[in-house]
Amino acid sequence: MNLQVQIEIIQVGFSIRYMVAQLPNVVIHRYLEDMEFSEHKPQFLQNLHFHLIIHQEYHLIYGRLIVGMMKLQKQSFILEDGQQICGHIHEIYLEQNIPFSITIPKHNSQTLVVIMTSTLNSGPLDESWGFKDFKIEILKCPKDCVFCRDKTSCYFWINVESYWNSQINSEGWMINGNIPLTSSECNLMQIGGGIGILQKGQRIEKIIDLLSPHFRVQISFKLWTIGEWSNELFKLEIDDEEKYSILITSENFIYSQCQAKKVRITNIDVSSLHKSTQIKLLMKTEKYINDVADWGLSKFVLFVAICSYNCKECYGDLKSQCSICRDGWIMVYIGCIAPPLECSQIRITEIQNTQVDLMTSFRIRSDEIAQNISEIGQKTIILNKQITSINLQIQVKCLEKQIVKSFFRSCYSCDQEQYKFSNQCQNNVIIYHPTFLQEQIDEKELIITISQQQLQIVQVATIEETKRQFLILEIEI
Repeated sequence: MNLQVQIEIIQVGFSIRYMVAQLPNVVIHRYLEDMEFSEHKPQFLQNLHFHLIIHQEYHLIYGRLIVGMMKLQKQSFILEDGQQICGHIHEIYLEQNIPFSITIPKHNSQTLVVIMTSTLNSGPLDESWGFKDFKIEILKCPKDCVFCRDKTSCYFWINVESYWNSQINSEGWMINGNIPLTSSECNLMQIGGGIGILQKGQRIEKIIDLLSPHFRVQISFKLWTIGEWSNELFKLEIDDEEKYSILITSENFIYSQCQAKKVRITNIDVSSLHKSTQIKLLMKTEKYINDVADWGLSKFVLFVAICSYNCKECYGDLKSQCSICRDGWIMVYIGCIAPPLECSQIRITEIQNTQVDLMTSFRIRSDEIAQNISEIGQKTIILNKQITSINLQIQVKCLEKQIVKSFFRSCYSCDQEQYKFSNQCQNNVIIYHPTFLQEQIDEKELIITISQQQLQIVQVATIEETKRQFLILEIEI
């Protein structure tokens, strides 16, 4: 019997979203229920709520609830505990309506497998069970996060590869280095590997290239172990280093929809530091006993925690945790920044103007900043990141034979090759026409400071509230 599960969102709160699985009103007899919800959202599973209905003869039976093969509840039921609610009216036919509310200690996969099973061994008229009011509560990741463990530190994760999810894709995975991995069906689900394909004692591997600059990888999948296992190891290696291992022991339940074999599903969740542009993945199992057994995988997802956009190599998600900058960016003690504005050319002229109307010693004009600045004091200008060049006209009022010194940054890393001038005032106005360029498209913050004797323009770079200033030009009378 294949029940269709419909998801209905009944409430959206600040941090909790409630989902209800609505099921047909049917009696389920010895039925393995595998519910995989179509609403795939990054989340943490919080709680399960439902009512379990037991109809039974005078026998001792057991019921078990499993989520991702994490055994959450196991309970026995006997005749004396029930009462006559429905079905046949007889002293040996009693029913129980039992509410369950279960908190899941850890679950951050985008998929959920719920299994309910029992040891019922008679016909459905004698022994049967069902459930209703099935509700799942999840704590959503913050908006735009593709993976998270909590409410913070999630925006740097990106999804790199997915296998054995909605489509069975095993491209590039090889068994023992020379056999392409194919898929099979177990409990009505397609898995990579499985019965007759991937045997206990074999390994699978794959190399994934061209990863974005990153500092950590996160691998999540469901491991299916089928048949007889007796404390035998499963291992995961990343770049030839073991990162995860677990001892596998068979479940005691037999599942008819997986060739009447024992099945265990284990959620694997591995996080590891990693920064290479290539990753080699290897998974293998050990074979200690000769019983026939197989294994497979489903819902495999690989995430990487990427570096900041201007960083080539890093050790964390903060901009200040960059160790090597991308080409065209420079490293300073606060992180990677765009090179400051650099003067590409300058023209200096003098005029004799008896009508000059300068109230102070300096006046700045620029089409890019769309204003004239001459007042004494400090002014902050924010230039749009699309502006890559700035043309200035700076008028300096001076007295005859007065020395005017000037500095214009023309190179970030070569202090001895800047534009520096010393001009003797022959008339009463010196005009500077510098052009500044910026290599990288980035927002620019300029602080312009004017006094009677000095003009300064400083560019400010800010990373995580830490500031670094660069002198762009200075003119002093």
